[in-house]
Amino acid sequence: MESKKKRFTISVPQDVADEIAAARAAGYVGTSQEEALRRLITRGIRVWKQQSGD
Repeated sequence: MESKKKRFTISVPQDVADEIAAARAAGYVGTSQEEALRRLITRGIRVWKQQSGD
């Protein structure tokens, strides 16, 4: 069964793109760009929730 997904298109400044590339090279070697970005976004949401007390 295929899971439901929502597609997002974003534009980021070059410094953010560079940080994403560095994070991917350091911790997501052998992982697709899609999966690496999904994991980074998920981690960021978790941190945000912890900081906001949710």
